[in-house]
Amino acid sequence: MTIKLSTGDWDIHTAPFSGLTCYGSVIVLDTSDGVKSKEFMDTVINEAIHASRRDLSEKAVVTLAGDITAVLWKMGYRLH
Repeated sequence: MTIKLSTGDWDIHTAPFSGLTCYGSVIVLDTSDGVKSKEFMDTVINEAIHASRRDLSEKAVVTLAGDITAVLWKMGYRLH
């Protein structure tokens, strides 16, 4: 799937593998533990932040993604 972020179009791929990555204009997400968990939501948000804000430190991205995940999870958002 392709999504449009402030930094341009990004291709998102999911695959069962150990790890995740965000490079060039591609985000690859690990689905080996499923896609309905809070951890997966956090990973998606984390990688989207990396893609949108390459200037942020890893610590800032982790904090921001965790905060957004907590809000969305508490509101009942889930991937079905």
